[in-house]
Amino acid sequence: MLRDNPVPVVSFHFGAPSREVVDALHRVGTFVLVTATTPDEARAVERAGADAVVAQGVEAGGHQGTHRDVPETDGSGLGLLSLVAQIREAVSIPVIAAGGIMRGGQIAAVLAAGASAAQLGTAFLATPESGANALHKQALTNPLFVRTELTRAFSGRPARGLVNRFLREHGPYAPAAYPELHHLTSPLRKAAAKAGDAQGMALWAGQGHRMARDLPAGSWWRCWRVNSPRPGRRWRAEGFDDSSGLRGRALRRGQGWPLRPRRPGRAARRLREAAAAR
Repeated sequence: MLRDNPVPVVSFHFGAPSREVVDALHRVGTFVLVTATTPDEARAVERAGADAVVAQGVEAGGHQGTHRDVPETDGSGLGLLSLVAQIREAVSIPVIAAGGIMRGGQIAAVLAAGASAAQLGTAFLATPESGANALHKQALTNPLFVRTELTRAFSGRPARGLVNRFLREHGPYAPAAYPELHHLTSPLRKAAAKAGDAQGMALWAGQGHRMARDLPAGSWWRCWRVNSPRPGRRWRAEGFDDSSGLRGRALRRGQGWPLRPRRPGRAARRLREAAAAR
């Protein structure tokens, strides 16, 4: 389907596709992204021929994109800044940072750590454009939900969500059984949403969920925009202070471009240019 109807970007989760799949997508002009949660996974992504790797920190909401589901390693994921730095040294393809990013200062931090771009998810959940359930949107800043936790309760695979009744009662006993557990709990989650019971829903959210705001997506982008560095001009993102010299290190990696909405495919072209420059 994607060969007959090409799209600008395809992103893979839960492992790297084969080289043949990546090559087939490249032949129709598609930019390929693959999630990695460790440096070893990032090396596998590069070997598969992907154009860029999405470094997903343990702070991220939703499912962890681990390539192998190993219950013994639950909860031992790397934080985003450490992960970005380690992956940057492990591979030569561009790195996209993802996990817990909610403000412009955090975007500046991951760029300084070596990322070529930042990917945000939870930050957009509460926006009017989001397709998330209204109960889910409200729960992000509801004082009843004070923290997130990695759990297998809803799908059988580690995923970060707001701690509610379902997670507390079933998380400790949930087996590593994806996707069977996902299909088993799906009707329960749907029934909870229909009944207006957020305590029975899968409320996926990153660790920064308390900073979510009910603002249009365009307004968020204007808040986050990282100014394009110019000679004699301070690089800033919501008051980011360049006294530490981080701006210079980011510029040496070619990452001084503004983060703002672009036409489909333009971000992919910029990442290709970054890869070619390495």
